[in-house]
Amino acid sequence: MPYGLVFIIGILVLLFFIVKLKTNAFIGLLAATFTIGACSGMPLTDVISTISDGFGGTVTSIGLVIIFGTILGKYLEVTNSTDRMAFSIVGAFGESNAAMAMALSGYIISIPVFSDSAMVVLSPLVLALAGKNKKPRVAIAVLGASLAAGLLSTNVFFPPTPGPLAAAGILNIDIGQAMLFGGLVALVRTLFGWGYAKFFLGRKMENWFTYDNQEIINAASNEKEEKSMPGLFGAILPLLLPLVLILLNTFSKMVFGEESSVVSITAFIGDPIVALVTGCIVAMIIHRKTLQKDGILTTLTSGLKESGSIVFVVAAGGALGSILKASGVGTSLAESVSSLPIPTLLIPFLIGAIIKMINGSGTTALITAVTICEPLVTTLGISPIIIFLAACAGASICSHINDSFFWVYSGNLGMDMKTGLKTLSASCIVSTVGALIATFLLSLFL
Repeated sequence: MPYGLVFIIGILVLLFFIVKLKTNAFIGLLAATFTIGACSGMPLTDVISTISDGFGGTVTSIGLVIIFGTILGKYLEVTNSTDRMAFSIVGAFGESNAAMAMALSGYIISIPVFSDSAMVVLSPLVLALAGKNKKPRVAIAVLGASLAAGLLSTNVFFPPTPGPLAAAGILNIDIGQAMLFGGLVALVRTLFGWGYAKFFLGRKMENWFTYDNQEIINAASNEKEEKSMPGLFGAILPLLLPLVLILLNTFSKMVFGEESSVVSITAFIGDPIVALVTGCIVAMIIHRKTLQKDGILTTLTSGLKESGSIVFVVAAGGALGSILKASGVGTSLAESVSSLPIPTLLIPFLIGAIIKMINGSGTTALITAVTICEPLVTTLGISPIIIFLAACAGASICSHINDSFFWVYSGNLGMDMKTGLKTLSASCIVSTVGALIATFLLSLFL
């Protein structure tokens, strides 16, 4: 059977399980992986062993990073550290620049905390700020879309968020480099989303926005008083320290070279697992009184539960990559797409965008896109970081009705579906254009 047809059948199986049967992405990816292996002509015993090796290898390489990153995010969420960061940013920018403040809050807070959870946590702050505005309906849309732009940007571009972390692992990219360039493109994406909210939504009349909950503005209140939050230093240190350690390792390799004794030290303290464990320990020490109330082990268990399903999905993506390599389907596909009359940059972007639009899961779209396009690194000599950024941009193309974040966003802000589409979904498209432009500019130098 032609490899192109084998791949198409595998993708159809993936979409059938996720969209039609509504199974978890883990089941869909494994089903597609087995289908591709079997249809490619591999012996079934080899298919199973290859899936097992790919699954186990992925868990070994990045499983612990995902787990500790999730636990750190949970600690910051439970201790109200994320609220402190948001309040501090809003205070620094002032209420007149509240939209920019919310965008940057989302950009920072979505690094350790999942975007859905962060939206729930920060939506009361959006409503409280909007309630002080003369046009509260407009203000909710502007502030909410700005916040979402930041949340969804780092959520899909910046490790140790699971999707970009897995993508960096599949492409064998240094995590520090993924942070550096992913963070830069995520910032551009955030600013484009803020611009759409500020200069387009902000100029609309109030009746352009409709809300299911007509009383939401009157009921909006800031439930968390500042006195219940930690200080800014204590709030940000557990997050900032791991990021600094990881980036320190990356920069030391660039400055001193791989063989330097300095690098031998930074390679240990800047290892993602060590850095994130350090962040968790610092969080437990600084916030020990708050965590004792909520239960350190309870929070730890909650983080483990959240990370478990993510690790499985990422590992299934690793299994898919192993099958594509072992069967020859991946190489054949790379050779085929390289001849298409479109810029190579658009290949990972379009694959990620199509799967995102159909499936709704940015993580699944990103992992699938980089897995399929990984052979392009050797076939066409494309920088893996550009494939990474383009796939991330595609996986962030649009949050709409098949995406859980869409309903978390619209539900917590009281919007009906129409207003959710006009604010969040449209903002995502504009933001992604900015991300794609930034990726193209970087491709000229990388």
